[in-house]
Amino acid sequence: AALTGGELKGQSAIGVGSCFTLDLPWAAGAVAPTEADESTQRGPIAPAKRAMRVLVAEDDALNAAMLRAILEQLGHQVVHAQSGKRAVELANAVDFDLVMLDGRMPGLDGAHTAAALRDLDGPAGDMPIIAVIGGDAEEARECLEAGADAVLRKPVTVAGVARAVADAAARGQGAGRDLPAFAVG
Repeated sequence: AALTGGELKGQSAIGVGSCFTLDLPWAAGAVAPTEADESTQRGPIAPAKRAMRVLVAEDDALNAAMLRAILEQLGHQVVHAQSGKRAVELANAVDFDLVMLDGRMPGLDGAHTAAALRDLDGPAGDMPIIAVIGGDAEEARECLEAGADAVLRKPVTVAGVARAVADAAARGQGAGRDLPAFAVG
């Protein structure tokens, strides 16, 4: 912040939380650079063409809230399960279009949850699964081998989630699970 002439301030209270303020100079007549990077060339993230019912299996409340906010911003309905076991129970009882699951959860982890979801009867066993992982290649391999269709690495971005969900939706409407697994960076 100091390099741009700004200032970063922080306040913290034990047991309450923290508040950060970033002050940067801004000139009303300033013109943005004309050379755009790749992320701005793609344009804004458009809402989904079809609202999907997404089951998010994530034990970390902050990660779950982030995924929920992104998915809802994209126009999807979200149900949160705090464990792999609960995700399997919900998927067995409710029709979902997609599951996004944490690769490392206590108890039933991402790979075991994916395998249990694949063992469900009917459409629940065939719904697309996106494993959301911390970046470990072994974790990605385990989830894909267990039945996940895609891997999305943390920290997630709106663009990354939108791309992964759109790809999963396209796969779900296509030839089904006969397509090879893919990874989203």
